[in-house]
Amino acid sequence: MKSNSPPPDGPIRILAVDDVEAKRYAWERILTRAGFKVSIASTGEEALARVKEMPDLVILDVRLPDIGGLEVCRRIKDEPTTASIPVLHISASLIAPEDRTLALAGGADGYLSEPVDPEELVATVNALLRMRRAEELARKAAAEWQTTFDAIQDGIAVVDVRGRIIRCNVGFAGMAGKSSAELLSENFRRVLVRDLKCGGEAAAAGFPAW
Repeated sequence: MKSNSPPPDGPIRILAVDDVEAKRYAWERILTRAGFKVSIASTGEEALARVKEMPDLVILDVRLPDIGGLEVCRRIKDEPTTASIPVLHISASLIAPEDRTLALAGGADGYLSEPVDPEELVATVNALLRMRRAEELARKAAAEWQTTFDAIQDGIAVVDVRGRIIRCNVGFAGMAGKSSAELLSENFRRVLVRDLKCGGEAAAAGFPAW
């Protein structure tokens, strides 16, 4: 179906992991027909080796013969270079409900129970890929905003309704003699009086008494 086709911004690479050959073949066929480029693995060790190739998404069976799927997912998410790769767990329909909870708590981005409808599989894959792209765009926008914010020579701090600093640029941090991270959650008036060379209480008097 047209709505289930991958986005037109380059080949999407998916790693499908299952120890049952028939299921690997079925997943590969479904996803290839949907326009994805698919690689396969049959064990947890093989999956961890193949994930270093940085696929766009991993489809991972919960039950594997060597390393369980939950542990494979945890290792993927614990490694900074692969942590952002979405992981979709697939398991037998009779698996205990607590396993689903453990899978999601362990970092999985999605969970499907077998038998999996082909359209549902492709739709879920596309949904997870959209979520990943949205997160990447948000991180990029935040980084660009911070770069522009830091380029302003004047010291600037953003505070919440309680007067706590929630963001400041390098100019403000330099005036206070601290790093931006050290100033987060500090009371703005207190920083004015204690750290900035700007007239102490006289300068703070111009701001609300948070």
